[in-house]
Amino acid sequence: MSGGVFSETLQSITTTKLTELSKKRHHFESQKNALSHKLNNELDQRKRLKLLLEGVKQSFAITTSITKKRSHDHDIKLSSVELLVKNLEKFIAQAEYDPSISDKTLEQWEKYLVRHIDVQSSKHQYATLYGELVTEWLSAEQQQKAVDVANHTSETDEEFQKVKKERVARTDGRAKWEELVFQPFETDHKTITAYLTTLFGMDGKNEQAKKALIALRKQVETFGNTLSVPGQFNPIVLRWTINGLISSGLLSEEKRAALKDFLASPVILTEVADVLNMRLASIDIWEWNRDIAVEQRRHLNGTHHMFIDEDLLEALFLQYIGVKWSVFFKKAFIGFSNFDGAWSKLNKPIPPIDKARRDFYLGPSYNHQGSVMEKREGLYKSIYFMSQLPNSEQDEQADQDGVEEANYDMLEFPGQRMSLRQGPAMSRRNLMQSQQAPPPAPKRKRAKMQAQTTAFDCTADVLTDFDFDSFLNAEEGDSDNLPKTPMEIKQFTLHLLSTEIIINTKLHGEISCARSEFESYGPSLPHSTIFCVLGFFGLLVKWSRFFQKFLEAPLKFVDEDISSEARIRKRGVPGAHALSAVCGEAILFCLDYAVNQSTDGVQLYRMHDDFWIWSPSHQSVVKGWNSIL
Repeated sequence: MSGGVFSETLQSITTTKLTELSKKRHHFESQKNALSHKLNNELDQRKRLKLLLEGVKQSFAITTSITKKRSHDHDIKLSSVELLVKNLEKFIAQAEYDPSISDKTLEQWEKYLVRHIDVQSSKHQYATLYGELVTEWLSAEQQQKAVDVANHTSETDEEFQKVKKERVARTDGRAKWEELVFQPFETDHKTITAYLTTLFGMDGKNEQAKKALIALRKQVETFGNTLSVPGQFNPIVLRWTINGLISSGLLSEEKRAALKDFLASPVILTEVADVLNMRLASIDIWEWNRDIAVEQRRHLNGTHHMFIDEDLLEALFLQYIGVKWSVFFKKAFIGFSNFDGAWSKLNKPIPPIDKARRDFYLGPSYNHQGSVMEKREGLYKSIYFMSQLPNSEQDEQADQDGVEEANYDMLEFPGQRMSLRQGPAMSRRNLMQSQQAPPPAPKRKRAKMQAQTTAFDCTADVLTDFDFDSFLNAEEGDSDNLPKTPMEIKQFTLHLLSTEIIINTKLHGEISCARSEFESYGPSLPHSTIFCVLGFFGLLVKWSRFFQKFLEAPLKFVDEDISSEARIRKRGVPGAHALSAVCGEAILFCLDYAVNQSTDGVQLYRMHDDFWIWSPSHQSVVKGWNSIL
């Protein structure tokens, strides 16, 4: 295990436990002093022992009582102090009527109880001393590390001159990123709420959508209360949390190696689980425990990406919370889409006259084994719908290279991207826009309104191999053949579109298609929009505060001066975080539903911020495109 990462994690664990120990010690000593004051004012030996016994029960949180017997008490293993208290309760009750129990015996019992209290005080004292020694040792190690870094700086000055040209591109990309994330973009809360109210039928025009939304809100409230219950971390939970964090691309190689070492040590897992349970117990007041370092790295393709370097324990805690919310919202949104009458279906009911005609020509014994529309809906639900959210806690979804934050090319060519910032009126804009100015708009518009496959031939050659035929012929429910990586999904989309072109040109004579993506979607998301949408879905106030603390992270570049202050993030979501996926997908779910309702069932084939829409009806594609703008 890397010494630096181990020291940092150990210090974080020690600091957290020292803080919790300080609270417990202060509470214990307060009760001890109050009990001592009561004993000094009481001269009757029996009453003194009763007071002392009650004080010990309160100080050690013992609930033993002779008046409440349970059939399974003999199966519970009691500690020495619990066993002593339980026995003394019976002896004191007997002493009320038994003169053979002398005051000397009662005095001896009092000494036993006082000794347990003094021993507990000594334990708190020695634990605090040990924690302070560990903290002092770690602080000395970090100071020596800082000295070594300072000595190494002079040796790297010459190497720094060699990358001066690269620094120009880094500085330009950093300036753009800083301008984006540190400048707040306030959207109109009332306008967004009014739009969502109409979209989800809360105005009374779509009763089924209204019922589905009410059910969704109840689920969000219930899950929010369940997730805040303390004591959820244990070594088993930590294993899937660590595996998911390793595959997320968030951490450096050094910290990934440290997490792998964690998995090999049950002792470390237990210690980490204890600390994370402490943080979960105080979820209402959670906040970042230090400034978050931001590092800019250059990739082989010449782009620069922003990476955040956070504490391992913080990353594990946020990973668990994020995965839990991701899995929940994935199931909740699927449940909404399956709610009867809330989601417009492609597979419309067949008119009775058409059914009669089919039975006449094919016979009443014809075995109906599904339809093309059902196959389309199955593909959409299994591959594209909420694809950024995992199906279960054990799913490991690795992000694309560079998804951590916005990336900026070293060379920019004018006119390379077409922006759709001039859109229709406000009533047709999506919920992320407000009356001031649009935030992330679609980055490129590539729309073809005619049946031509030549535009996709060259693209398919550079994609990875994916067995499209074996997937279509696979048994229903077989997830092993599903495209999983972003590249496989892109290739599958092109295969699917090519198939749709062939089918629709034969049946309808034409097909219309539009494709686009949002520019810098994650880093440019307005925080006000995120809170508005999550609140509309019923997120509890305490969780809304937690999301706000998570998004408004104190950021500081690693190459900045130590004395410089961190800046609070005012826009966008941290990349490669499961919680960030929740924020983004919750908003884009509204986009999916808006397209579905405006086109009466046409599907938006979306891969996060990259989306396609096609239909044999040109008017349906136009309606869907207008609902996006």
